Amino acid sequence: MARTRHDYRRNYQQRKMTPEKWKRRHSHPLTMQMDLRPVRQIDLAMALKVSPTLINAWQTGVSMPNGLMMQKIVNYFGIEDREAFEQEWLDWKVGPDPGRSKRETLLNSHPIRHFLDWRGCLAEHLCKATKDSSFYVSPVRLRHWLNGDEVPRSSTELVGVARFMYDNGASHEDLPRLDPAPEEEIDGEEILPIDLAAFLQLLRDWYRKFHQTKEEMHEEDSADNAAIAAEDEAKSTPQYNAEHNPLDLWLESHSNRWQPEDIAARTGATIEDVEDWRTGKAAPSMQQIRILAAIMGIKIVDLLASFKASK
Repeated sequence: MARTRHDYRRNYQQRKMTPEKWKRRHSHPLTMQMDLRPVRQIDLAMALKVSPTLINAWQTGVSMPNGLMMQKIVNYFGIEDREAFEQEWLDWKVGPDPGRSKRETLLNSHPIRHFLDWRGCLAEHLCKATKDSSFYVSPVRLRHWLNGDEVPRSSTELVGVARFMYDNGASHEDLPRLDPAPEEEIDGEEILPIDLAAFLQLLRDWYRKFHQTKEEMHEEDSADNAAIAAEDEAKSTPQYNAEHNPLDLWLESHSNRWQPEDIAARTGATIEDVEDWRTGKAAPSMQQIRILAAIMGIKIVDLLASFKASK
Protein backbone atom coordinates (compact mmCIF):
# COMPACT_ATOMS: atom_id res chain seq x y z
CA MET A 1 0.00 0.00 0.00
CA ALA A 2 1.35 3.40 -0.99
CA ARG A 3 2.19 5.77 1.82
CA THR A 4 0.06 8.92 2.00
CA ARG A 5 0.65 12.29 3.59
CA HIS A 6 -1.37 11.10 6.58
CA ASP A 7 1.19 8.34 7.21
CA TYR A 8 4.06 10.81 7.13
CA ARG A 9 2.14 13.20 9.39
CA ARG A 10 1.49 10.40 11.87
CA ASN A 11 5.16 9.41 11.92
CA TYR A 12 6.11 13.03 12.52
CA GLN A 13 3.70 13.21 15.45
CA GLN A 14 5.22 10.01 16.86
CA ARG A 15 8.68 11.56 16.83
CA LYS A 16 7.40 14.66 18.64
CA MET A 17 5.65 12.74 21.45
CA THR A 18 7.25 11.84 24.75
CA PRO A 19 7.08 8.16 25.78
CA GLU A 20 4.39 9.00 28.38
CA LYS A 21 2.22 10.82 25.86
CA TRP A 22 2.76 8.09 23.27
CA LYS A 23 1.73 5.40 25.76
CA ARG A 24 -1.39 7.31 26.77
CA ARG A 25 -2.33 8.08 23.17
CA HIS A 26 -2.22 4.41 22.23
CA SER A 27 -4.13 3.34 25.34
CA HIS A 28 -7.23 5.11 24.03
CA PRO A 29 -10.00 2.55 23.31
CA LEU A 30 -10.58 3.91 19.81
CA THR A 31 -6.86 3.97 18.99
CA MET A 32 -6.48 0.40 20.25
CA GLN A 33 -9.30 -0.73 17.96
CA MET A 34 -7.73 1.12 15.04
CA ASP A 35 -4.32 -0.43 15.72
CA LEU A 36 -5.78 -3.94 15.84
CA ARG A 37 -7.29 -3.73 12.35
CA PRO A 38 -5.18 -1.72 11.38
CA VAL A 39 -7.32 1.26 10.35
CA ARG A 40 -6.04 4.74 9.57
CA GLN A 41 -7.78 7.94 10.54
CA ILE A 42 -8.67 8.68 6.93
CA ASP A 43 -10.22 5.22 6.50
CA LEU A 44 -12.35 5.52 9.63
CA ALA A 45 -13.36 9.07 8.71
CA MET A 46 -14.55 7.93 5.28
CA ALA A 47 -16.49 5.02 6.78
CA LEU A 48 -18.24 7.26 9.33
CA LYS A 49 -18.58 10.17 6.87
CA VAL A 50 -16.78 12.63 9.13
CA SER A 51 -13.52 14.55 8.87
CA PRO A 52 -10.14 13.11 10.00
CA THR A 53 -9.86 16.14 12.28
CA LEU A 54 -12.85 14.89 14.27
CA ILE A 55 -11.29 11.43 14.56
CA ASN A 56 -8.12 13.03 15.90
CA ALA A 57 -10.17 15.07 18.40
CA TRP A 58 -11.70 11.84 19.72
CA GLN A 59 -8.29 10.15 20.03
CA THR A 60 -6.73 13.07 21.89
CA GLY A 61 -9.65 13.52 24.29
CA VAL A 62 -10.74 16.91 22.98
CA SER A 63 -14.29 15.65 22.41
CA MET A 64 -16.43 12.52 22.47
CA PRO A 65 -18.86 11.21 19.84
CA ASN A 66 -22.58 11.51 20.44
CA GLY A 67 -24.86 8.51 20.88
CA LEU A 68 -25.53 8.01 17.16
CA MET A 69 -21.87 8.29 16.19
CA MET A 70 -20.85 5.99 19.04
CA GLN A 71 -23.24 3.36 17.68
CA LYS A 72 -21.65 3.68 14.23
CA ILE A 73 -18.19 3.17 15.75
CA VAL A 74 -19.38 0.10 17.66
CA ASN A 75 -20.93 -1.36 14.50
CA TYR A 76 -17.84 -0.61 12.41
CA PHE A 77 -15.45 -2.43 14.75
CA GLY A 78 -17.95 -5.15 15.69
CA ILE A 79 -17.88 -4.37 19.42
CA GLU A 80 -20.46 -6.42 21.33
CA ASP A 81 -20.57 -4.56 24.65
CA ARG A 82 -21.22 -0.92 23.82
CA GLU A 83 -21.66 0.19 27.45
CA ALA A 84 -18.30 -1.26 28.47
CA PHE A 85 -16.65 0.42 25.48
CA GLU A 86 -18.19 3.80 26.37
CA GLN A 87 -17.17 3.44 30.01
CA GLU A 88 -13.62 2.55 29.02
CA TRP A 89 -13.54 5.63 26.78
CA LEU A 90 -14.80 7.86 29.58
CA ASP A 91 -12.33 6.41 32.10
CA TRP A 92 -9.52 7.18 29.66
CA LYS A 93 -10.75 10.76 29.21
CA VAL A 94 -10.85 11.59 32.92
CA GLY A 95 -7.64 9.70 33.70
CA PRO A 96 -4.23 11.30 34.26
CA ASP A 97 -2.62 12.84 31.22
CA PRO A 98 1.11 13.76 31.14
CA GLY A 99 0.33 16.61 28.79
CA ARG A 100 -2.56 17.94 30.83
CA SER A 101 -2.44 19.96 34.03
CA LYS A 102 -4.02 18.91 37.32
CA ARG A 103 -6.60 21.63 36.86
CA GLU A 104 -7.72 20.30 33.46
CA THR A 105 -7.86 16.75 34.81
CA LEU A 106 -10.04 17.82 37.72
CA LEU A 107 -12.30 19.92 35.49
CA ASN A 108 -12.96 16.86 33.33
CA SER A 109 -14.05 14.96 36.44
CA HIS A 110 -16.88 17.41 37.22
CA PRO A 111 -20.09 15.35 37.73
CA ILE A 112 -22.07 17.35 35.15
CA ARG A 113 -19.21 17.48 32.63
CA HIS A 114 -18.61 13.78 33.23
CA PHE A 115 -22.22 13.08 32.25
CA LEU A 116 -22.16 15.40 29.23
CA ASP A 117 -19.03 13.71 27.89
CA TRP A 118 -20.55 10.27 28.45
CA ARG A 119 -23.68 11.19 26.46
CA GLY A 120 -21.74 13.09 23.82
CA CYS A 121 -23.67 16.28 24.64
CA LEU A 122 -22.56 19.87 24.79
CA ALA A 123 -23.38 22.33 27.55
CA GLU A 124 -25.59 24.15 25.06
CA HIS A 125 -27.76 21.06 24.73
CA LEU A 126 -28.54 21.17 28.45
CA CYS A 127 -29.41 24.86 28.36
CA LYS A 128 -31.57 24.42 25.27
CA ALA A 129 -33.45 21.47 26.80
CA THR A 130 -34.42 23.54 29.86
CA LYS A 131 -35.14 26.78 28.02
CA ASP A 132 -38.85 26.12 27.48
CA SER A 133 -39.46 24.77 30.97
CA SER A 134 -39.70 26.31 34.41
CA PHE A 135 -36.26 24.88 35.28
CA TYR A 136 -34.21 27.00 32.88
CA VAL A 137 -30.41 26.91 33.30
CA SER A 138 -28.60 29.83 31.67
CA PRO A 139 -25.34 29.22 29.75
CA VAL A 140 -23.50 31.70 32.01
CA ARG A 141 -24.51 29.88 35.18
CA LEU A 142 -23.67 26.48 33.73
CA ARG A 143 -20.25 27.74 32.60
CA HIS A 144 -19.56 28.98 36.13
CA TRP A 145 -20.41 25.54 37.52
CA LEU A 146 -18.29 23.62 35.02
CA ASN A 147 -15.30 25.95 35.52
CA GLY A 148 -15.46 25.60 39.30
CA ASP A 149 -16.33 29.26 39.91
CA GLU A 150 -19.41 28.47 41.99
CA VAL A 151 -21.94 25.79 42.95
CA PRO A 152 -25.70 25.90 42.28
CA ARG A 153 -27.52 28.20 44.66
CA SER A 154 -30.91 28.10 43.00
CA SER A 155 -33.02 24.99 43.60
CA THR A 156 -34.78 25.65 40.28
CA GLU A 157 -31.54 25.42 38.31
CA LEU A 158 -30.46 22.34 40.26
CA VAL A 159 -33.74 20.61 39.42
CA GLY A 160 -33.34 21.59 35.76
CA VAL A 161 -29.89 19.98 35.55
CA ALA A 162 -31.06 16.90 37.46
CA ARG A 163 -34.10 16.48 35.20
CA PHE A 164 -31.97 16.73 32.06
CA MET A 165 -29.50 14.15 33.39
CA TYR A 166 -32.29 11.83 34.54
CA ASP A 167 -34.13 12.01 31.20
CA ASN A 168 -30.89 11.16 29.37
CA GLY A 169 -30.04 8.11 31.46
CA ALA A 170 -27.61 9.38 34.10
CA SER A 171 -26.23 6.60 36.27
CA HIS A 172 -26.73 6.34 40.02
CA GLU A 173 -23.09 7.33 40.50
CA ASP A 174 -23.55 10.62 38.63
CA LEU A 175 -27.04 11.34 39.93
CA PRO A 176 -28.05 9.96 43.38
CA ARG A 177 -31.53 8.40 43.28
CA LEU A 178 -34.19 8.05 45.93
CA ASP A 179 -35.16 4.55 46.95
CA PRO A 180 -38.05 3.95 46.74
CA ALA A 181 -38.97 6.44 44.02
CA PRO A 182 -41.86 8.85 44.82
CA GLU A 183 -45.07 8.54 42.86
CA GLU A 184 -46.69 11.90 43.73
CA GLU A 185 -47.20 14.70 41.23
CA ILE A 186 -47.06 18.45 41.69
CA ASP A 187 -49.05 20.57 39.24
CA GLY A 188 -49.25 17.66 36.85
CA GLU A 189 -45.49 17.05 36.87
CA GLU A 190 -44.02 13.87 38.27
CA ILE A 191 -41.56 14.30 41.14
CA LEU A 192 -38.08 13.25 40.10
CA PRO A 193 -36.86 10.16 41.99
CA ILE A 194 -33.60 12.01 42.68
CA ASP A 195 -31.95 12.85 45.98
CA LEU A 196 -31.32 16.54 45.26
CA ALA A 197 -29.58 17.08 48.60
CA ALA A 198 -27.10 14.29 47.83
CA PHE A 199 -26.63 15.64 44.30
CA LEU A 200 -25.88 19.13 45.63
CA GLN A 201 -23.48 17.67 48.17
CA LEU A 202 -21.73 15.80 45.33
CA LEU A 203 -21.22 19.09 43.49
CA ARG A 204 -20.03 20.83 46.66
CA ASP A 205 -17.50 18.07 47.38
CA TRP A 206 -16.12 18.43 43.87
CA TYR A 207 -16.03 22.23 44.25
CA ARG A 208 -14.12 21.92 47.54
CA LYS A 209 -11.64 19.44 46.06
CA PHE A 210 -11.14 21.64 43.00
CA HIS A 211 -10.24 24.74 45.02
CA GLN A 212 -8.03 22.73 47.35
CA THR A 213 -6.12 21.49 44.31
CA LYS A 214 -5.88 25.05 42.96
CA GLU A 215 -4.32 26.20 46.24
CA GLU A 216 -1.84 23.32 46.19
CA MET A 217 -0.91 24.12 42.59
CA HIS A 218 -0.49 27.81 43.53
CA GLU A 219 1.88 26.85 46.35
CA GLU A 220 3.83 24.55 44.03
CA ASP A 221 4.05 27.29 41.40
CA SER A 222 5.23 29.78 44.04
CA ALA A 223 7.93 27.37 45.21
CA ASP A 224 9.00 26.70 41.62
CA ASN A 225 9.12 30.41 40.83
CA ALA A 226 11.20 31.06 43.96
CA ALA A 227 13.62 28.28 43.00
CA ILE A 228 13.90 29.63 39.44
CA ALA A 229 14.48 33.18 40.73
CA ALA A 230 17.18 31.95 43.12
CA GLU A 231 18.84 30.02 40.30
CA ASP A 232 18.74 33.05 37.98
CA GLU A 233 20.17 35.24 40.71
CA ALA A 234 22.99 32.76 41.33
CA LYS A 235 23.79 32.71 37.62
CA SER A 236 23.79 36.51 37.35
CA THR A 237 25.89 37.06 40.49
CA PRO A 238 29.60 37.42 39.70
CA GLN A 239 31.54 34.51 41.20
CA TYR A 240 35.22 34.14 41.89
CA ASN A 241 37.12 31.84 39.54
CA ALA A 242 40.29 30.59 41.24
CA GLU A 243 41.79 29.15 38.05
CA HIS A 244 41.24 32.24 35.90
CA ASN A 245 41.66 35.23 38.17
CA PRO A 246 42.44 38.07 35.75
CA LEU A 247 44.16 40.17 38.41
CA ASP A 248 46.48 37.36 39.47
CA LEU A 249 47.31 36.45 35.87
CA TRP A 250 47.90 40.08 34.95
CA LEU A 251 50.28 40.72 37.90
CA GLU A 252 52.27 37.62 37.00
CA SER A 253 52.65 38.73 33.40
CA HIS A 254 53.49 42.34 34.38
CA SER A 255 55.66 41.63 37.43
CA ASN A 256 58.51 43.69 36.04
CA ARG A 257 56.37 46.85 36.08
CA TRP A 258 53.55 46.29 38.56
CA GLN A 259 53.64 44.98 42.10
CA PRO A 260 50.82 44.49 44.64
CA GLU A 261 52.05 47.66 46.40
CA ASP A 262 51.40 49.68 43.24
CA ILE A 263 47.88 48.25 42.87
CA ALA A 264 47.16 48.98 46.53
CA ALA A 265 48.35 52.60 46.15
CA ARG A 266 46.25 53.21 43.02
CA THR A 267 43.03 51.65 44.43
CA GLY A 268 43.35 53.02 47.98
CA ALA A 269 43.57 49.54 49.49
CA THR A 270 46.15 47.71 51.55
CA ILE A 271 48.59 45.05 50.32
CA GLU A 272 46.64 42.47 52.30
CA ASP A 273 43.49 43.47 50.45
CA VAL A 274 45.18 42.96 47.09
CA GLU A 275 46.42 39.52 48.13
CA ASP A 276 42.88 38.63 49.23
CA TRP A 277 41.62 39.71 45.80
CA ARG A 278 44.17 37.47 44.11
CA THR A 279 43.23 34.43 46.22
CA GLY A 280 39.48 35.02 46.17
CA LYS A 281 39.08 35.59 49.91
CA ALA A 282 37.63 39.04 49.29
CA ALA A 283 36.37 41.16 46.44
CA PRO A 284 37.03 44.80 45.56
CA SER A 285 34.30 47.38 45.46
CA MET A 286 32.79 48.54 42.19
CA GLN A 287 34.89 51.70 42.28
CA GLN A 288 38.05 49.65 42.79
CA ILE A 289 37.03 47.30 39.96
CA ARG A 290 36.71 50.29 37.61
CA ILE A 291 40.23 51.44 38.60
CA LEU A 292 41.63 47.93 38.12
CA ALA A 293 39.95 47.64 34.71
CA ALA A 294 41.53 50.94 33.63
CA ILE A 295 44.99 49.85 34.86
CA MET A 296 44.80 46.41 33.26
CA GLY A 297 43.24 47.68 30.04
CA ILE A 298 40.34 45.21 30.11
CA LYS A 299 36.57 45.50 30.38
CA ILE A 300 34.81 45.73 33.70
CA VAL A 301 32.65 42.73 32.79
CA ASP A 302 35.77 40.55 32.61
CA LEU A 303 36.54 41.36 36.23
CA LEU A 304 32.93 40.91 37.31
CA ALA A 305 33.05 37.40 35.92
CA SER A 306 35.68 36.50 38.55
CA PHE A 307 35.02 38.84 41.46
CA LYS A 308 31.97 39.04 43.60
CA ALA A 309 31.64 42.81 43.70
CA SER A 310 30.93 44.33 47.09
CA LYS A 311 28.64 47.29 47.01
